[in-house]
Amino acid sequence: MAAPQGERQIQSPWAGPGVPATATDERRFVGELEHLVGGRTAPFRRLELTVMMTAFRSGVALAELLGQAPGIDPRRLLAAYRAVEERRSLAEHAWDAIANDPTPETFDLFRVSATPLLPVLISGLVRARAEPEGFAFEVDAASDAVSQTTVRVLALETLLSDDLDVTRRIELGSMLCDGGANSAWNLPAYLPARVGTLMPVRLEALIGGTVEFPSARPRPGRAR
Repeated sequence: MAAPQGERQIQSPWAGPGVPATATDERRFVGELEHLVGGRTAPFRRLELTVMMTAFRSGVALAELLGQAPGIDPRRLLAAYRAVEERRSLAEHAWDAIANDPTPETFDLFRVSATPLLPVLISGLVRARAEPEGFAFEVDAASDAVSQTTVRVLALETLLSDDLDVTRRIELGSMLCDGGANSAWNLPAYLPARVGTLMPVRLEALIGGTVEFPSARPRPGRAR
């Protein structure tokens, strides 16, 4: 299936497992990065953002990444991660506020902040806002959809963490992020819980501009 507009699926330039980083992998990557630079950051460019997201998409560890891209400044990588995580977290908290208080007033206050992570659902609620009497029901229905979808996606991620053979792990990775609009991380009701699960459209909405990064598939002969 073709990738949706705004996304391009190309081979990863990094040698690595060829599957997306798990939550544990991401925490390890960031922890090692913070230790390496002592918490210091430097202004990041789109280059560092793309490199970081490509590493997450390919499951490349920090040491492997720096070994293959020695010119990358780790301080810029950390700055890129912190900037994206801050905006992701703000958007997630905005949605939580809407879900926990499904009133038109709360929606009006937080909808712009929540839109980058759940653009389709927020758009639907904007239309539902015209009927205040049934608005709480619509928000509750959207909240249920988010909860159910997120549970299903987390179940896939949990399987990815299991000790499976390489072929099965690559298959699961494709289900998460290589299937275009039908990828689990691309589903309209999926609420990204961490930076590594952000697909390009949502990432672009958070930071502005166009972002492209490869699929999890490594270059031929480089998977481990």
